[in-house]
Formats: sequence, C-alpha cells, structure tokens
Amino acid sequence: MTTLTDTKPKDAAGTAEPAPVTKKPELVFEDDDFVTVIARSWGDPQLCPPLKEASIDRVTFTGGVARNVRYDLAKKWVKLGIVSKDHIFANNASVEDFMKATGRNPLEPGNLATALQTISPEKLIAILGDEHAKAFAKAVQAQVSSRKATNDDDK
Repeated sequence: MTTLTDTKPKDAAGTAEPAPVTKKPELVFEDDDFVTVIARSWGDPQLCPPLKEASIDRVTFTGGVARNVRYDLAKKWVKLGIVSKDHIFANNASVEDFMKATGRNPLEPGNLATALQTISPEKLIAILGDEHAKAFAKAVQAQVSSRKATNDDDK
C-alpha cells in the first residue's frame, strides 16, 4: 500500500536528500516588447524622490521608474551599465515587484514612504477595506490638520 508523506526521500545511507534548487524562471522579452525599467537609485527618497523626473535617451523616469520602454533600448542600457538586468520588469510590474527584486523591506520607513506615494487610492482601499481605509484617511487628515495648526501658531 502506498501512502503520501511529507518527508523527503532518503538516499541509500538513509539520510534525507536536499531539495533540488529551482531557479525562478526569467522573463523572456522580444526586442520590440515594452517593459518597465527602474533606476539603480529607485526607492531612495533622497536620490530618487517619487515625483522627480529624469530622462535617458528621451525616456522619462518618474520617481526612478520608466514604463513603456522598448526592450532593445533597455538591453542597451544594461550593456552601458546604466541599469541592471535585474531592474527590467514586465510592463505591468508593481512597486511590490520592484521591492522584491531589490531586496528592500517594504516596512522600513523610507521604503514605506515610497510605497505609499506610489500606490493608488483604489489599491489602498482594496487592501485595507472600506472601513479601515476611511478610518486611516480620517486619522491622517486629523494629524495633518493638527500639524498645520501648530505650524500656523508658530508664525
């Protein structure tokens, strides 16, 4: 009788074999595909503020992100050392994808600020739910109003 178990198969010596290492498949693009490219400084609020614009080869990076870049151009940038091949993504890539690829912890203050500045209100509501989103927005608005009142009093 055969049973399913969660144990790893054992070799002749009776020790468990290490699990095979499976490499994450790389995305394969054609030269005329459109991709998203992030700058090496993406996510650093001092070097790459979310609304700062910069251009390379007539392509605009906003907050260190360039969308709708032809893959053949992105490959050229890799050869020139302008970007890393690990910073080329599918055109619909998200901030979460960028964070995973760059090894950033989304909960660190600088990374959290970047994530919050780039997330759409619709997505934030979808993540938090209507009631939590309303409570969060109300709390943020109260804090902003309180700071503004304090700053106005100092003048």
